[in-house]
Amino acid sequence: MLMLTLMMMMMRGVNGQVYFRGNCPITPIIKDFDWERYLGRWFDQERYFVGFQEVGRCWSYTYIKDYKTGNISIRLDFWDIFLNRPTVLTADVTAKRPYSAPNFLTYTLPGVSVVEEDYQVLATDYDSWALEYACVPNLTGHTRIVWIQTRSPHPPYQVIGEARTTLISLGIDVKFLEKQDTSCYNLNRPTVLTADVTAKRPYSAPNFLTYTIPGVPDSENHYQVLATDYDSWALEYACVPNLTGHTILTADVTAKRPYSAPNFLTYTLPGVSVVEEDYQVLATDYDSWALEYACVPNLTGHTMKKLKVLHT
Repeated sequence: MLMLTLMMMMMRGVNGQVYFRGNCPITPIIKDFDWERYLGRWFDQERYFVGFQEVGRCWSYTYIKDYKTGNISIRLDFWDIFLNRPTVLTADVTAKRPYSAPNFLTYTLPGVSVVEEDYQVLATDYDSWALEYACVPNLTGHTRIVWIQTRSPHPPYQVIGEARTTLISLGIDVKFLEKQDTSCYNLNRPTVLTADVTAKRPYSAPNFLTYTIPGVPDSENHYQVLATDYDSWALEYACVPNLTGHTILTADVTAKRPYSAPNFLTYTLPGVSVVEEDYQVLATDYDSWALEYACVPNLTGHTMKKLKVLHT
Protein backbone atom coordinates (compact mmCIF):
# COMPACT_ATOMS: atom_id res chain seq x y z
CA MET A 1 0.00 0.00 0.00
CA LEU A 2 2.85 2.36 0.71
CA MET A 3 4.23 1.78 -2.79
CA LEU A 4 0.77 2.43 -4.24
CA THR A 5 0.61 5.71 -2.33
CA LEU A 6 4.08 6.70 -3.55
CA MET A 7 3.13 5.89 -7.14
CA MET A 8 0.01 8.03 -6.86
CA MET A 9 2.08 10.88 -5.46
CA MET A 10 4.44 10.62 -8.41
CA MET A 11 1.44 10.88 -10.73
CA ARG A 12 -0.04 13.96 -9.06
CA GLY A 13 0.86 16.20 -11.98
CA VAL A 14 -1.04 14.05 -14.49
CA ASN A 15 -4.01 12.83 -12.45
CA GLY A 16 -4.47 16.17 -10.90
CA GLN A 17 -6.59 18.12 -9.78
CA VAL A 18 -8.61 20.99 -11.37
CA TYR A 19 -7.88 21.97 -14.98
CA PHE A 20 -7.62 25.59 -16.21
CA ARG A 21 -6.71 27.05 -19.57
CA GLY A 22 -3.72 29.31 -20.07
CA ASN A 23 -0.61 29.75 -17.98
CA CYS A 24 -0.25 29.46 -14.23
CA PRO A 25 -1.25 32.76 -12.60
CA ILE A 26 1.27 34.93 -10.79
CA THR A 27 1.05 34.37 -7.04
CA PRO A 28 2.43 36.49 -4.19
CA ILE A 29 5.87 36.16 -2.64
CA ILE A 30 5.85 36.39 1.15
CA LYS A 31 9.17 38.14 1.73
CA ASP A 32 8.92 37.89 5.52
CA PHE A 33 7.68 34.29 5.62
CA ASP A 34 8.43 33.02 9.14
CA TRP A 35 9.35 29.34 9.23
CA GLU A 36 9.55 29.28 13.02
CA ARG A 37 5.90 30.29 13.31
CA TYR A 38 4.80 28.00 10.47
CA LEU A 39 6.27 24.87 12.04
CA GLY A 40 3.93 22.40 13.69
CA ARG A 41 0.76 20.57 12.78
CA TRP A 42 -1.86 21.64 10.23
CA PHE A 43 -5.15 19.82 9.59
CA ASP A 44 -6.73 19.42 6.17
CA GLN A 45 -10.11 21.21 6.05
CA GLU A 46 -10.96 21.97 2.41
CA ARG A 47 -9.12 21.41 -0.86
CA TYR A 48 -9.44 20.94 -4.58
CA PHE A 49 -9.61 17.34 -5.75
CA VAL A 50 -6.20 15.70 -5.24
CA GLY A 51 -5.92 12.23 -6.75
CA PHE A 52 -3.22 10.75 -4.54
CA GLN A 53 -5.00 11.86 -1.36
CA GLU A 54 -8.05 9.78 -2.23
CA VAL A 55 -6.30 6.78 -0.62
CA GLY A 56 -6.95 8.23 2.82
CA ARG A 57 -8.98 10.55 4.99
CA CYS A 58 -8.28 12.76 8.00
CA TRP A 59 -5.06 14.17 6.56
CA SER A 60 -2.75 16.32 8.63
CA TYR A 61 0.67 17.83 7.88
CA THR A 62 3.33 18.45 10.52
CA TYR A 63 6.35 20.60 9.66
CA ILE A 64 9.40 19.64 11.72
CA LYS A 65 12.76 21.37 11.87
CA ASP A 66 16.00 19.63 12.74
CA TYR A 67 17.74 22.34 14.73
CA LYS A 68 21.13 20.66 14.36
CA THR A 69 21.11 20.71 10.55
CA GLY A 70 18.47 23.35 9.87
CA ASN A 71 16.64 20.91 7.57
CA ILE A 72 12.84 20.86 7.46
CA SER A 73 10.63 17.84 6.85
CA ILE A 74 6.90 17.30 6.64
CA ARG A 75 5.09 14.37 8.23
CA LEU A 76 1.82 13.37 6.54
CA ASP A 77 -0.64 11.49 8.75
CA PHE A 78 -3.83 9.98 7.37
CA TRP A 79 -6.22 7.07 7.78
CA ASP A 80 -5.64 4.51 5.01
CA ILE A 81 -9.11 3.59 3.70
CA PHE A 82 -7.85 0.37 2.08
CA LEU A 83 -5.89 -1.05 5.01
CA ASN A 84 -8.17 0.62 7.58
CA ARG A 85 -5.32 1.87 9.73
CA PRO A 86 -3.30 5.05 10.33
CA THR A 87 -0.42 5.68 7.92
CA VAL A 88 2.53 8.06 8.07
CA LEU A 89 4.66 9.41 5.21
CA THR A 90 7.62 11.75 5.55
CA ALA A 91 9.07 14.11 2.94
CA ASP A 92 11.89 16.64 2.92
CA VAL A 93 10.93 20.28 2.32
CA THR A 94 13.24 22.95 0.93
CA ALA A 95 12.92 26.51 -0.32
CA LYS A 96 14.96 26.76 -3.52
CA ARG A 97 15.02 30.54 -3.18
CA PRO A 98 15.07 30.97 0.60
CA TYR A 99 15.84 34.69 0.47
CA SER A 100 13.97 35.92 -2.61
CA ALA A 101 10.93 33.60 -2.36
CA PRO A 102 10.93 31.81 1.04
CA ASN A 103 7.29 30.64 0.72
CA PHE A 104 7.93 28.82 -2.58
CA LEU A 105 8.69 25.26 -1.48
CA THR A 106 9.69 21.87 -2.89
CA TYR A 107 9.11 18.50 -1.31
CA THR A 108 11.07 15.34 -2.07
CA LEU A 109 10.64 11.79 -0.81
CA PRO A 110 13.85 10.48 0.81
CA GLY A 111 15.39 7.81 -1.41
CA VAL A 112 12.92 8.42 -4.27
CA SER A 113 14.76 10.82 -6.56
CA VAL A 114 12.00 10.96 -9.19
CA VAL A 115 9.56 12.57 -6.76
CA GLU A 116 10.06 16.34 -6.58
CA GLU A 117 7.06 18.64 -6.49
CA ASP A 118 6.81 22.40 -6.11
CA TYR A 119 4.16 24.18 -4.08
CA GLN A 120 3.85 27.33 -2.03
CA VAL A 121 2.34 28.80 1.09
CA LEU A 122 -0.08 31.22 -0.51
CA ALA A 123 -1.03 32.99 2.73
CA THR A 124 -1.23 32.27 6.47
CA ASP A 125 -1.88 33.93 9.80
CA TYR A 126 0.39 31.26 11.39
CA ASP A 127 -1.92 30.75 14.38
CA SER A 128 -5.17 29.44 12.90
CA TRP A 129 -5.15 28.95 9.09
CA ALA A 130 -2.87 28.46 6.10
CA LEU A 131 -3.38 28.28 2.34
CA GLU A 132 -1.09 25.99 0.34
CA TYR A 133 -1.15 25.97 -3.44
CA ALA A 134 0.36 24.18 -6.41
CA CYS A 135 0.09 24.91 -10.13
CA VAL A 136 1.31 22.36 -12.68
CA PRO A 137 1.55 23.50 -16.33
CA ASN A 138 0.81 21.07 -19.17
CA LEU A 139 0.54 21.23 -22.96
CA THR A 140 -2.99 22.62 -23.07
CA GLY A 141 -3.17 24.69 -19.89
CA HIS A 142 -2.50 23.92 -16.24
CA THR A 143 -3.91 22.19 -13.17
CA ARG A 144 -4.22 23.75 -9.73
CA ILE A 145 -4.42 22.42 -6.21
CA VAL A 146 -5.51 24.50 -3.23
CA TRP A 147 -5.51 23.36 0.38
CA ILE A 148 -7.11 25.14 3.34
CA GLN A 149 -5.39 23.95 6.51
CA THR A 150 -6.01 24.90 10.13
CA ARG A 151 -4.23 24.47 13.44
CA SER A 152 -7.34 22.90 14.98
CA PRO A 153 -9.00 19.81 13.49
CA HIS A 154 -12.36 21.44 14.30
CA PRO A 155 -11.92 25.20 13.79
CA PRO A 156 -14.72 27.72 14.22
CA TYR A 157 -16.53 28.82 11.08
CA GLN A 158 -14.86 32.23 11.22
CA VAL A 159 -11.44 30.66 10.61
CA ILE A 160 -12.56 28.91 7.42
CA GLY A 161 -14.37 32.08 6.38
CA GLU A 162 -11.22 34.17 6.73
CA ALA A 163 -9.20 31.63 4.73
CA ARG A 164 -11.82 31.56 1.95
CA THR A 165 -12.01 35.35 1.86
CA THR A 166 -8.23 35.49 1.45
CA LEU A 167 -8.40 33.04 -1.46
CA ILE A 168 -11.02 35.19 -3.19
CA SER A 169 -8.89 38.32 -2.71
CA LEU A 170 -6.01 36.47 -4.40
CA GLY A 171 -8.20 35.56 -7.38
CA ILE A 172 -8.47 31.84 -6.49
CA ASP A 173 -11.83 30.23 -7.26
CA VAL A 174 -13.37 28.72 -4.11
CA LYS A 175 -16.18 26.84 -5.86
CA PHE A 176 -13.91 23.84 -6.44
CA LEU A 177 -13.11 23.43 -2.74
CA GLU A 178 -14.35 20.20 -1.17
CA LYS A 179 -14.91 19.74 2.58
CA GLN A 180 -12.56 17.11 4.02
CA ASP A 181 -13.26 14.44 6.61
CA THR A 182 -11.97 15.31 10.09
CA SER A 183 -14.18 12.86 11.99
CA CYS A 184 -11.12 10.85 13.09
CA TYR A 185 -10.31 13.65 15.53
CA ASN A 186 -13.07 13.26 18.09
CA LEU A 187 -12.46 15.88 20.77
CA ASN A 188 -15.12 14.60 23.16
CA ARG A 189 -13.22 11.76 24.78
CA PRO A 190 -9.98 13.03 26.31
CA THR A 191 -7.74 11.00 28.59
CA VAL A 192 -6.23 12.97 31.44
CA LEU A 193 -3.13 12.15 33.47
CA THR A 194 -2.24 14.39 36.40
CA ALA A 195 0.86 14.30 38.60
CA ASP A 196 1.87 16.35 41.63
CA VAL A 197 5.42 17.66 41.75
CA THR A 198 7.14 18.89 44.90
CA ALA A 199 10.58 20.00 45.96
CA LYS A 200 11.29 18.17 49.22
CA ARG A 201 14.17 20.53 49.96
CA PRO A 202 12.84 23.80 48.50
CA TYR A 203 15.49 25.97 50.16
CA SER A 204 18.63 23.82 50.08
CA ALA A 205 17.95 22.00 46.78
CA PRO A 206 14.97 23.61 45.00
CA ASN A 207 15.81 21.97 41.67
CA PHE A 208 15.60 18.42 43.10
CA LEU A 209 12.00 17.41 42.44
CA THR A 210 9.64 14.52 43.10
CA TYR A 211 6.48 13.65 41.22
CA THR A 212 3.66 11.38 42.35
CA ILE A 213 0.47 10.32 40.60
CA PRO A 214 -2.50 10.82 42.95
CA GLY A 215 -4.15 7.56 43.95
CA VAL A 216 -1.41 5.39 42.43
CA PRO A 217 0.69 3.60 45.08
CA ASP A 218 4.48 3.55 44.63
CA SER A 219 4.32 6.18 41.88
CA GLU A 220 6.91 8.46 43.49
CA ASN A 221 9.85 9.28 41.25
CA HIS A 222 12.73 11.71 41.71
CA TYR A 223 14.38 13.95 39.13
CA GLN A 224 16.05 17.32 38.90
CA VAL A 225 16.41 20.36 36.70
CA LEU A 226 20.05 20.06 35.78
CA ALA A 227 20.41 23.41 34.01
CA THR A 228 18.26 26.02 32.25
CA ASP A 229 18.39 29.51 30.79
CA TYR A 230 14.67 29.88 31.70
CA ASP A 231 13.84 31.42 28.33
CA SER A 232 14.41 28.74 25.69
CA TRP A 233 15.88 25.47 27.03
CA ALA A 234 16.19 23.25 30.07
CA LEU A 235 17.88 19.98 30.97
CA GLU A 236 15.97 17.60 33.24
CA TYR A 237 17.69 14.56 34.67
CA ALA A 238 16.86 11.38 36.58
CA CYS A 239 19.15 8.76 38.04
CA VAL A 240 17.56 5.51 39.25
CA PRO A 241 19.77 3.16 41.33
CA ASN A 242 19.36 -0.59 41.00
CA LEU A 243 21.15 -3.73 42.19
CA THR A 244 23.82 -3.60 39.50
CA GLY A 245 24.31 0.15 39.10
CA HIS A 246 21.95 2.90 38.03
CA THR A 247 19.93 4.19 35.08
CA ILE A 248 20.24 7.79 33.85
CA LEU A 249 17.59 9.60 31.85
CA THR A 250 18.20 13.05 30.37
CA ALA A 251 16.24 15.09 27.87
CA ASP A 252 16.92 18.21 25.83
CA VAL A 253 14.26 20.92 25.86
CA THR A 254 13.89 23.61 23.20
CA ALA A 255 11.37 26.28 22.26
CA LYS A 256 10.71 25.92 18.52
CA ARG A 257 9.23 29.43 18.43
CA PRO A 258 11.32 31.21 21.09
CA TYR A 259 10.06 34.67 20.15
CA SER A 260 6.41 34.15 19.20
CA ALA A 261 5.62 31.28 21.61
CA PRO A 262 8.47 30.86 24.13
CA ASN A 263 6.38 28.74 26.51
CA PHE A 264 5.64 26.10 23.85
CA LEU A 265 8.41 23.56 24.36
CA THR A 266 9.70 20.31 22.90
CA TYR A 267 11.77 17.68 24.62
CA THR A 268 13.91 15.10 22.87
CA LEU A 269 16.01 12.24 24.17
CA PRO A 270 19.59 12.55 22.90
CA GLY A 271 20.35 9.81 20.38
CA VAL A 272 16.71 8.65 20.20
CA SER A 273 15.31 10.34 17.10
CA VAL A 274 11.81 8.87 17.45
CA VAL A 275 11.24 10.56 20.81
CA GLU A 276 10.06 14.13 20.37
CA GLU A 277 7.21 15.44 22.47
CA ASP A 278 5.62 18.88 22.59
CA TYR A 279 4.28 20.51 25.73
CA GLN A 280 3.90 23.98 27.18
CA VAL A 281 4.20 25.95 30.37
CA LEU A 282 0.56 26.85 30.88
CA ALA A 283 1.07 29.27 33.77
CA THR A 284 3.62 30.04 36.50
CA ASP A 285 4.49 32.62 39.15
CA TYR A 286 8.18 31.65 38.64
CA ASP A 287 8.83 31.58 42.39
CA SER A 288 6.65 28.80 43.78
CA TRP A 289 4.53 26.96 41.19
CA ALA A 290 4.07 26.15 37.52
CA LEU A 291 1.59 24.27 35.35
CA GLU A 292 2.92 22.25 32.42
CA TYR A 293 0.57 20.79 29.87
CA ALA A 294 0.54 18.57 26.79
CA CYS A 295 -2.21 17.68 24.35
CA VAL A 296 -1.54 14.97 21.76
CA PRO A 297 -4.10 14.60 18.91
CA ASN A 298 -4.72 11.18 17.40
CA LEU A 299 -7.12 9.69 14.89
CA THR A 300 -9.88 8.98 17.45
CA GLY A 301 -9.53 12.03 19.68
CA HIS A 302 -6.68 13.36 21.76
CA THR A 303 -4.74 12.64 24.91
CA MET A 304 -4.19 15.41 27.45
CA LYS A 305 -1.47 15.32 30.07
CA LYS A 306 -1.40 17.89 32.85
CA LEU A 307 1.51 18.31 35.21
CA LYS A 308 0.97 20.42 38.29
CA VAL A 309 4.21 21.69 39.75
CA LEU A 310 4.26 22.84 43.37
CA HIS A 311 7.08 24.09 45.57
CA THR A 312 6.28 23.70 49.23
